[in-house]
Amino acid sequence: MQRSLATSTAVLLISAAILANFFTHVESLRISKKYEYQGCFALIREAQAIPLGHKAANSSKMTADVCAEHCAWGDYAFFGLKAGSECWCGNRIKSIKLPPEFCNRICTGSFYETCGGSSYLQIYKGVSLAILRKRTAPTKSYWPRLPIMRPYT
Repeated sequence: MQRSLATSTAVLLISAAILANFFTHVESLRISKKYEYQGCFALIREAQAIPLGHKAANSSKMTADVCAEHCAWGDYAFFGLKAGSECWCGNRIKSIKLPPEFCNRICTGSFYETCGGSSYLQIYKGVSLAILRKRTAPTKSYWPRLPIMRPYT
């Protein structure tokens, strides 16, 4: 009885570890053709060191694709995801790299994708953010044409 309980516990722990690893890295594999994963980086509040300098967005539908598009418009080399819903952009990474397990917060826009952690940024380097920016640029204006107003004579 004791032995089967120990075996069941071991199988359960191994399964949980495999599943956690799957959810942490499944989306990184999917998006690896567009972005290059740089790692999980700490947000060090005491030193006021923010790994990426500019917070671009906070969205209830955040994913790596959404963040990449936000940062592509600003010509940033890197983009990072934090706390499941925040997108950060920057040209340099100024922080300490940590194991990927720290960036385990599920993205608000995709159950299968992780978006950093509460104090950690999951950072990617855009393989070609300029190409992404051209590809996602609007092709036509959505503003209605207004008639030209002339003074009464």
